[in-house]
Amino acid sequence: MKYRFILIGSVCLLIAACAPEKTPYASNTELGEGYIDRKIGDNKYEIQVTGNESTNYYTIENYFHRRAKELCKFSQYDYNMQRERRTKIIDGQLKPPLYIPTRTLELPMVTGEVTCKK
Repeated sequence: MKYRFILIGSVCLLIAACAPEKTPYASNTELGEGYIDRKIGDNKYEIQVTGNESTNYYTIENYFHRRAKELCKFSQYDYNMQRERRTKIIDGQLKPPLYIPTRTLELPMVTGEVTCKK
């Protein structure tokens, strides 16, 4: 009985240690996290910011505004932003002695346009 609690506690700690950290503020990574932007006109940009399962919309929206300020050289800007979700599918894996089943994650994402004021 005592060993069962130790085993369960160890598994919980292992799972917690493997949980991803919040998405850092950076350009898009190979995992698909971070920001992407492109110029779509004079003083006009499109920005997309995607987080991971440990990142909330508040953080992603702050990253959107931070990138907008950088693109507009810290002058004022008008923006149109939408919350969206990106679905990520994680296939089942056998990690002895456990089988981790297939699961889906809904990752926070915001997209929008920014127009820098002169």
